[in-house]
Amino acid sequence: NVEEQNEILSYFPNASVSVIANLPPPILAYPPVLNKLDCTLKLCFVGRIHPIKNLQFILDLLRELKNNIAFSIIGHEEDNHYAIACHHLVESLPANITVTFLGGLPHDSINDILAKHHLFILPTLGENYGHAIIEALSVGRPVLISDQTPWKNLHEYHAGWELPLSDKQAWIKAIEEAASWDQ
Repeated sequence: NVEEQNEILSYFPNASVSVIANLPPPILAYPPVLNKLDCTLKLCFVGRIHPIKNLQFILDLLRELKNNIAFSIIGHEEDNHYAIACHHLVESLPANITVTFLGGLPHDSINDILAKHHLFILPTLGENYGHAIIEALSVGRPVLISDQTPWKNLHEYHAGWELPLSDKQAWIKAIEEAASWDQ
């Protein structure tokens, strides 16, 4: 923090010191076990309900899926018009898709909720880091995110996918693959 930076500079005036605003959560040595049945999927989105986070992209995509999907959305409704549009999209989804808006939650409860889902999803239009991404990974959950973040090569490391928003079929294929996983 800034106080530590000043203290270091008082001893080493020519030092180059960087202040890190937020450190990622610790990675769990043993991620919680979550039951997984074939053709079912628990998805989780964590982010502001705002156009930059692109929640509508996923809500629109879910119409095309045949698997049973429970989708939890965590985040403050920051843009009222966008939030209303998202709620309208949810009303038009088929019966195999259930969506729950959990609203903004205390930060210390997010990891527990992420651990109760099979896949974290964030079709963001741009992130400079993506704290929610590392939080999902820290509880052993793979992520499906846009390629507009610094997180790369996720599939190579069996940590998920980073996909272009222009390739809707790739997103559908990734969700269908996750839904096909068994225990």
